[in-house]
Amino acid sequence: MGDSSYVSDLITSIVDLLLERSKAFEGSAPHAADYARNVNDVFPVLQKLTTGIDVNVKFHNAHAFEPTPEVAVFDLLGIPLLHGWLVDPQDAQTAAVFGTRNNHFNTLFAFEGAVFLLVTDAGYEREPDIVWERLDSVNGDTTFCTGAFSRVVPHRDPDTLSYSQVAAAIYAHNADANYP
Repeated sequence: MGDSSYVSDLITSIVDLLLERSKAFEGSAPHAADYARNVNDVFPVLQKLTTGIDVNVKFHNAHAFEPTPEVAVFDLLGIPLLHGWLVDPQDAQTAAVFGTRNNHFNTLFAFEGAVFLLVTDAGYEREPDIVWERLDSVNGDTTFCTGAFSRVVPHRDPDTLSYSQVAAAIYAHNADANYP
């Protein structure tokens, strides 16, 4: 089965599940109308699930997100979302890197004493071997790794900056400008 048929089958299954859940609201006009409106709002989002969605977190609770159609997909399916941010406050380099990665959901993984960031940048979509970026430092000297955490060298344009290089530049600029 090809990727496109798998995706199509998955989206069809999600739609079927959403329609099946609507039966729970039969006989309750206000709730049925709300549910139908919510389902209608999430249909355009379903295709985005294959490439990624943006969600806006609220920091007062690990379950708190801005209400959007993207988050509504998970609500309607009964899938709880959680977010978190754990940085050792004594690790200034790591705190600086993560402080500059705005508007991106990051998946971090600790393995054999190192911290790895799941590579989700569209600039690496033609780099099938690159799965993780080892966060060695904030100066841009990062190591890209395979899914098995073996070192891999990207084939991309050497003039393109990595997240870590951008973070290092922003960190250096902020330090020079005496920003907190």
